[in-house]
Amino acid sequence: MTPKAALKQYFGYEEFRDGQAEIISAVLDGRDVLAVRPTGSGKTLCFQLPAMLMKGVTFVVSPLISLMQDQVDEVAGTEVLATLLNSQISTHEYAQRIREIEQGKYKIVYLAPERLTQDKFLFWLRKIPLSMVVVDEAHCVSQWGSDFRFSYAQIGHALDRLASIRKQKIQRMALSASVTGEVQTDIRNKLNLFHPQVYLGGFNRPNLRYRTVFCASNEGRRHHLDRFLKRLSSGSAIVYCISIKEVERIRGILLQLGHPVTIYHGRLSAKEREAYQQQWMSGEVKIIVATNAFGMGINKPDVRMVVHVGYPSSPEDYVQEAGRAGRDGLNADCIVLWAKQDTLIQNMLLDNRFPSQELMAWAFARLHNRPEEKRSMPVSLMDWAKHSPYEATPSLIEQSLRFLEQQNVLSLKRGPRPGLMGIASYNPEAQFDYGVVQTRYAKADKRLRQIKQYIEAVECRAVKLVKHFDSETKMGICGVCDNCIDSQGTVDGLSSLEMSALHLVHSTKQRFGRAKIRMALDGELDPKVLASKLHLYTGFGACENAATKASSLIQQMLGKKLLRLTVEPKYQALALTDLGYRLLRENYAAVHASKGGNGGDATAKLEARTNKSFQALLNLRAELAEGYGVSVDQIWSRKEAEIIADGYDTEDPDEIIGKVLGADRAVQFGFRIVVSLQAVG
Repeated sequence: MTPKAALKQYFGYEEFRDGQAEIISAVLDGRDVLAVRPTGSGKTLCFQLPAMLMKGVTFVVSPLISLMQDQVDEVAGTEVLATLLNSQISTHEYAQRIREIEQGKYKIVYLAPERLTQDKFLFWLRKIPLSMVVVDEAHCVSQWGSDFRFSYAQIGHALDRLASIRKQKIQRMALSASVTGEVQTDIRNKLNLFHPQVYLGGFNRPNLRYRTVFCASNEGRRHHLDRFLKRLSSGSAIVYCISIKEVERIRGILLQLGHPVTIYHGRLSAKEREAYQQQWMSGEVKIIVATNAFGMGINKPDVRMVVHVGYPSSPEDYVQEAGRAGRDGLNADCIVLWAKQDTLIQNMLLDNRFPSQELMAWAFARLHNRPEEKRSMPVSLMDWAKHSPYEATPSLIEQSLRFLEQQNVLSLKRGPRPGLMGIASYNPEAQFDYGVVQTRYAKADKRLRQIKQYIEAVECRAVKLVKHFDSETKMGICGVCDNCIDSQGTVDGLSSLEMSALHLVHSTKQRFGRAKIRMALDGELDPKVLASKLHLYTGFGACENAATKASSLIQQMLGKKLLRLTVEPKYQALALTDLGYRLLRENYAAVHASKGGNGGDATAKLEARTNKSFQALLNLRAELAEGYGVSVDQIWSRKEAEIIADGYDTEDPDEIIGKVLGADRAVQFGFRIVVSLQAVG
């Protein structure tokens, strides 16, 4: 049977998707294969179809029981013969399936990586007609990947042992949705792929529309999340959050706003997770709020929107999670609602994944100093965290033990109850190298910085993502992400807030950083603002009563390339771009030109009065300086006089005087200023 005929018979499709036929052909030719294709591009078919055509059984290593179950359920009732072996089936059921595999009832068998490394299982495999071994989610093999698992790293060695037992080569296939060149090399080496055919591509999903929205506050995130979800006229949506606590909070907000939602996270029982997931899969509930534990192996074609509330942890994770949208080929939106504090939160989560060198050394010493008869006793994570002389949590103690396991100091097993880690064996001669932990931390930190660059990027977002995985890509801009759409229209004018911000940055000679300009635009009389005299410039307080706060305004203007950040030795200052300069000149002229026309006489009178007030203040300044025996600038500057004259209100004179001169000078000179300006009229 030809592959195309098998495609129709077993799966009901007429044509292959782009790239599938080439991968299947290489597998049927007996080649080892590494295929990197995005979520939703049909990777599963690339091993299921050859498995049905090849002699023997195909074993598929999968990281999650739920993922195995979903893939078996998906082909249930078809001619694709698949089963799974995992720890949740009973001893009787396991024995029954083993017998059925021996009898040739199944063509595809899913199993966990831990089972493949067991001596007893490898010995059993020697008598099974084996067509190939597939490693799904192969990025878990690499310690430089975003989801390294120690059990995956042992697969290559286990397959080499099996090949030695069987005295024949074992064909291998590795699949992943999102890996960089470095991780691809690591996968090839760790799995010992023999001259593999490597297939990269399909990273660009033209039906996905990427956008990011900066939110200055939780209220802003709430507003945008509500706004986007109200557009969900058909299909379903996934809202990803960075923690279980945030999942529960966002769920409460959406219920208050009238959105029916369900949730998914690790603290729910298996029964609850299954029930909530089924509500969403069936369409009973359109929106699911979840941590990144949700979604692997989910094949729901009508996901129209994936929203991330907060930073994803890496570009690899984002491509996986956002890629769950639009699997039916129709348009879908992938949105990130982010805030400045997200970086701090992700850094904190990162620190909780990597124990300090001191903590690991303490854990190593505590294990080593145990009496020999107690070395295999379970470890109480809570108890160790409580007695640690260094800052520690049960999670960090567990991570310390897992890092020690990866360096063959010990081997772990499931504890008798939650909170206890079982120790299967301990090697008293082994040493640990903390440099491995430091390197992995550096890689994770780099991925976090890379996703930050994507979120704050001003170029095409689709190109930015594709280049992360394929730096040689010649892909053109997508034309549908927020940055592409913004760049398609010419900026033919400025809002009043943008004008104020440009004027403020320009008039202060582009000397101040983002924080001070933000405080000035928001009208904050912070000591730093007062010391820099930013409260004296036009634009101070422009965002004070506006719906848009200064932090959001500045981010938007950086995105529109009206402002830029300079590269200074000590800090970055805000400066105008060429476009910002041009638009400031054009709009400044237009604003001043608008003073003519019907309002010309009134404007002229106002300017005349302002000039008289300004001159009166200069005269008063000279008089006071002579009386106090000081220079005129110690009374007030010409700029301060100009601002007071321009903003003076006869009904409330104290406000402008106090704002410009400050409390002390306002008390000292305020009365004389009021008298002088009243005389001007």
